[in-house]
Amino acid sequence: MAGFGVRVLQRADTRGLPDDMDLAKSRYGFGVSWETGAREIDIDLQCVVVDNAGAIIDCAYYNNLKAVRAITHSGDEIAGKPAGVQEMVWVNMQKLPANVNMLVFVVAAYAGGYLQDVMNGCLHVLEDRESNEIALFEMERSAASVDVVAAMFRDAAGGWKLLLHDRKSTRLNS
Repeated sequence: MAGFGVRVLQRADTRGLPDDMDLAKSRYGFGVSWETGAREIDIDLQCVVVDNAGAIIDCAYYNNLKAVRAITHSGDEIAGKPAGVQEMVWVNMQKLPANVNMLVFVVAAYAGGYLQDVMNGCLHVLEDRESNEIALFEMERSAASVDVVAAMFRDAAGGWKLLLHDRKSTRLNS
């Protein structure tokens, strides 16, 4: 799964990274792969688009495959994709509107269980093409059905960075 030059991160490895990952290329993919155990679970990947004012202005997901003319969701992938990636979001960095400040990546257990029921869940970061995986990290097996897993954001100089969200989800008891 992890080839030459791929930065493999375990959940615990991401905490305290000195720097966020620079995203200097023009196209990045963010994908999710998983296996199901005793329960059949459908994991959905979503990309929430946030503007400079902090407002959600668009979202790419299974029922809305394009966002802000720069983001494309694959829908559910068929077999044969690299590393078993079942859903993918591609971002064309050069086409992102100037008012877009952040892209938040979310995974959700759509039906059949919770994120903890998924086995071997992985998040993949690709650069320019499917065959160029630059980072791979474990998906949290939380008791929740939704988890924020990463964000791409503009830094103060206008460049883009990737932040892996590594804090455990907690369920609120009411």
